[in-house]
Amino acid sequence: MAKYKDLTFSEGETWVISFALRDAAGQPLDLTGALVEWAVAPTVAGGASLLVDSNGAFIIISDAAAGLGLVSVPPANHVDLTEAEYIHELRATLADATVTVQITGRLTVGDSPFGAGTALSTSRTGQMQLLFDGGTTDADPGAGEVSFNNATLASATFAYIDLADRFGADITAWLEALDNSTTIAERGHLRFSKAASEGVWREYVITGAVVTASGYRKVPISHVAGAGTFAAADVLTVHFSRTGDLGATGATGATGATGAQGVQGIQGIQGIQGIQGDAGATGATGAAGASGASALTIVRVVATANVVIASALENADVLDGVTLATNDLALLTGQTAPAENGVYVVAASGAAARHTSFDAYDELPGSYFSVMEGTAKADTLWRCTSNKGGTIGVTALAISEFSSGGNAFSGALAIRSTDQTTANYTAATAVPLNGEVYDTDVYHDNTTNSSRLTAPSNGKYTIAASCVILSITDGVYVVMYLTKNGARVEGLGQVMHDANAAAQWRGTCACADIDLVSGDYIEMVLVIQTDTSVTIDSSEKGTWLFMKKVS
Repeated sequence: MAKYKDLTFSEGETWVISFALRDAAGQPLDLTGALVEWAVAPTVAGGASLLVDSNGAFIIISDAAAGLGLVSVPPANHVDLTEAEYIHELRATLADATVTVQITGRLTVGDSPFGAGTALSTSRTGQMQLLFDGGTTDADPGAGEVSFNNATLASATFAYIDLADRFGADITAWLEALDNSTTIAERGHLRFSKAASEGVWREYVITGAVVTASGYRKVPISHVAGAGTFAAADVLTVHFSRTGDLGATGATGATGATGAQGVQGIQGIQGIQGIQGDAGATGATGAAGASGASALTIVRVVATANVVIASALENADVLDGVTLATNDLALLTGQTAPAENGVYVVAASGAAARHTSFDAYDELPGSYFSVMEGTAKADTLWRCTSNKGGTIGVTALAISEFSSGGNAFSGALAIRSTDQTTANYTAATAVPLNGEVYDTDVYHDNTTNSSRLTAPSNGKYTIAASCVILSITDGVYVVMYLTKNGARVEGLGQVMHDANAAAQWRGTCACADIDLVSGDYIEMVLVIQTDTSVTIDSSEKGTWLFMKKVS
């Protein structure tokens, strides 16, 4: 639907109309490949008419995608339209040949106060006259003059304008208002036309704030279009068209619902370990690799809803009924931004940081986490189901509660709750475990045979173990393996390597789907080459034995 707009111009001035064309839905009209026309017709028979279009010099499309442009008709081109009433119409023929009338209304032409055909020096439409100075120096061009910072007018990026027009009128306030629009990138249009020849003109967009200088102002500009060039002392008619202020930002739409997480696939069966061959000759000791994260990490509490990491993981905060203490480990699984999920260390105050063993993305996928406390989630097991290859803090992490295919969970996690000091493992010895994170079916006894986890019923079981040895001599050889009923059995994991230069050794081993009958027991056994007095660590990722029934 066309917008009705009445216009009033004088005979001797440049007629300027800024336009922003819109479709029926109020969206910008794409003028790429379009023809924009402005037509003026008389209201009485025999009167003069006018038609200009964007193929000529009098309609400029400044931003086709946004539907923005400018009609600018100098006096010499509307001289036949004398003082009278007319009707006008601005229309666009789009690239697909659709014709849309955008603006229509009455046009009133009044007599010039200086006589027909005389351009105004300063008028209500923003016109004035200046003398062209051909210099390019950043300086006051002279009384009533304008210069540019490039002799090639199409390459100019600044106009230097004196504080008076060519008639001596003070234009300081006018100059300083050129940048008032809040549309930062395009604050308005400046058109310079040669008064003696309106076919010589240059159109610029104002691209930034006007710069104050002594006796003149520096206006940042970018060339839009033009024809011809100016000579020194040419009288230039100047017209300014202000861009409308930037509209208010619309309300943010509601966040869509999060889709349901897909069902986790069943873990495949681990193949049978091959028969161990005869031991070969011992080669030279290689450099020790960096210690990896344990297969299972013990955390104090888990959060299943969003937690404000910057302020809700501080000493004395409460999470799932647990009052946190500095350096506690908290597992976050339900962050609004899933990339924030992971293991965090409770801070004395301020924002919590990720645990150093889980501050890179590929350290999390496949890891298990055992939760010790909580009103809702005490004694639960969790697993990171994401795949490797992401970026921490950017790629989403999925951490879900682990269950055994929908059946009631049956399993136990026995640990070293205190360090075992001055321990001698030069002969193969099962590691005693004096604490439990959980034990669903009396797998473990802290007093009698505390090194054992005993199967409560016939079935298939998954076994995993971890051991950290402190105060061990650099280069000492360590063997760790699992036994069934006191004997090494094909299919149970083992690990062998040297202690590293930090006087510490860490090993893990595991097996899946081993058949056990009720009463069968599993132990973690160590053999240390020469050290007769070592310490078995009890930290949160230290020494433990895990058993879970899977079928």
